[in-house]
Amino acid sequence: MNEIKLPKCSMAADDDVMKQKREELRRRLMNGDPIPLKKGGEVTSGNDKDVSISIPQGKLADALEDAMRQQRDAAQNQSSSLTEDAMAQKREELRRRLMNGDPIPLKKGGTVASGSDKDVSISIPQGKLAALLQWYERDPMLLEAEKAAMAKDFPQFSLIKLDDGRLAWVGDVSLKVMGNNKWRLMAVYQPNHPVQQMGSSVYVYLVEPSIEALIEQLGWRPHHLLRDSNNRNYLCTTEADFVKATNKQVTSADTVMRWALKWLLGFELVLTGDMTTEEFDKPHGI
Repeated sequence: MNEIKLPKCSMAADDDVMKQKREELRRRLMNGDPIPLKKGGEVTSGNDKDVSISIPQGKLADALEDAMRQQRDAAQNQSSSLTEDAMAQKREELRRRLMNGDPIPLKKGGTVASGSDKDVSISIPQGKLAALLQWYERDPMLLEAEKAAMAKDFPQFSLIKLDDGRLAWVGDVSLKVMGNNKWRLMAVYQPNHPVQQMGSSVYVYLVEPSIEALIEQLGWRPHHLLRDSNNRNYLCTTEADFVKATNKQVTSADTVMRWALKWLLGFELVLTGDMTTEEFDKPHGI
């Protein structure tokens, strides 16, 4: 099992400067203040001359709260939906027609009808839906903009294509807050990129060490995590509602990577003992 190098329990006397730096970073995280970074992702002080990027303001999304909200919405939608046998039979018939490529009868205006309705006037012609294009095939210029932003702020990351056609950035970051520990990250674009959604349309995974290994090693599962369709954990970064409300941030790998560094910064401060797990897990806390 891969393990992260945890800090020693007894701090050296010359660690006072680093301790003050960590306390300042903790304060910035809790207050939602911007955090200065060097190119590549190293956390630094605001007066360094080589500060070139910063983590945007915003709060980490609380995955547990979001999951509960989604469950409530689903229950409400289910209770308000039609459950009559006639509607169920109609849906089953429509499903059969779709799967078989049969024509589907419509009323004027587009309402789906049954074949026996007298006012059927048009129909959907036979045929299959075309395969969906990946976002970078629909918008090549957006891809070039993504490449330019990542080359500027995170030049150590490489762009790869996964077997399913999705693009992903892979690279290492070292925040220099807890020694020289490195984190290997993979930022995976979803086919619907760019959209503002919980966790964003760019999923950021911890590759080395894996978040699963850290959970097992530490006996603590951070709240700010989401699960993908394969039940793999990825970092839950800034809330979609915050992005929509401010209308200042654009969903991009560069922006999401900076939010991921906020996640890692808080996580490292937990490991050093400068932030409690309760502070990290607190809904809308950092």
